[in-house]
Amino acid sequence: MADEPTLTTSSYNILTQLEKLRLARQPLTVKLTTDQEHSYTSYVVEANSDWLLIDHFTPKSGNQRVIPGKTLYFETNLRGSQYQFQCKHLAYPVDQSGFPCHQLRLPGILRHSEHRTNYRVLVRQDISPPISIITANGSKLSGNLDNISLGGACLKHSTLSDIRQTSTSVACEIKFDNMNTLAVDAIICYQTPLKSQSGSRIGIQFQNLHSAIYRQLHHQVMKLQRLQIRTGLSIVQALS
Repeated sequence: MADEPTLTTSSYNILTQLEKLRLARQPLTVKLTTDQEHSYTSYVVEANSDWLLIDHFTPKSGNQRVIPGKTLYFETNLRGSQYQFQCKHLAYPVDQSGFPCHQLRLPGILRHSEHRTNYRVLVRQDISPPISIITANGSKLSGNLDNISLGGACLKHSTLSDIRQTSTSVACEIKFDNMNTLAVDAIICYQTPLKSQSGSRIGIQFQNLHSAIYRQLHHQVMKLQRLQIRTGLSIVQALS
């Protein structure tokens, strides 16, 4: 199932998502109107805080229909995550390799929703296991587990961290009890400030789960899941 769409308005976060599409060389579906049946294909070439560069369209006939000032509509799906945004066309430059492309104004809003396949357990805060993440430069952040699935987790941290980039590789440790500590590689997916108190929520995606670690993770998530069911707390769908 698809998660509720997130409307991203931060230029930093929008650039982060566009960079994912660029690195994946992800095809973009381009339409000249919202109800247009015919669409074109393009790719992200470059993005910065002022503008976005995309390749000329395929088929080429679409390029002749675009004039500066026209709004273009984009959508794509990358690894189960759907992206939608719109941009105003600015110019027809050439990129650093000498290929023609379209220069667009950076989108002000990016609509993003994820396809969720595993259960995410919302952890009751009075029994929340401590969790810590350590970056490659040795910075350590500690907090409490907010939710967890077989694909990732979220921790609540008491302050806004100095982590400013998503896709940062970290080492993660979750101490479920005195006898069970899960150590796993992960990457940072997001960091958002807490609305009702100081601090932040940091989302991570687990990486390189070999069979023994996966079995340990599965066992602990199932224990938490049973506890949440017995205490009447909710379980929601989560990204695997």
